[in-house]
Amino acid sequence: MNNPMTHSTVGTLLIFPLPGVLLFDAHAQQPPAPPCKVETINYKGRQVQQVSNPWVKLIFVPQNGGRLMQVVFDDHPFLLVSPAYAGKYVSSSHNEWFN
Repeated sequence: MNNPMTHSTVGTLLIFPLPGVLLFDAHAQQPPAPPCKVETINYKGRQVQQVSNPWVKLIFVPQNGGRLMQVVFDDHPFLLVSPAYAGKYVSSSHNEWFN
C-alpha cells in the first residue's frame, strides 16, 4: 500500500512542529495558584474546619472522626444533612448504622 505519510514524515512533524502550533514552555511564567484556606467556622451549631478555594468548600467535623459533612460548589450544598441529626454527635453503634 502506498502511503504518502511515511514514518519519517511523521517523525519530522513531531520534531519540527507546524507554524502556529504552540509548544509547552517549562520556563514560561505560570499564573499563581488560587489560594486555599483552612479555617474554623460555625456550621449548624458546631465548630468545624472548612477547606476552601474560589470554587469549592469542604466542611469537616473533627469531633466526629474528621467526617466530611458538606461539599459546596458555587454556594450550592451538595450533601444532604438530615435536620434530625444536624449539629448532633452520633456515637457508633453495633446495632444501628448512621450515614
